Amino acid sequence: MENFAIAGTTTRQFPLLISASAMIERAARETNLQLGHLDEKRAGAVIDAGKKIRQA
Repeated sequence: MENFAIAGTTTRQFPLLISASAMIERAARETNLQLGHLDEKRAGAVIDAGKKIRQA
């Protein structure tokens, strides 16, 4: 998330934005999984990516 520097500001300065984005991504993942647009393997990859973002 550090590579979105705009005028010296990075997303790291907005932890609530990152948290909200992760919540939206989680909801989208669950919806797409339930609708059959996302398989279990890809859903797992999305979960792993979300964990990495939250740990950063």
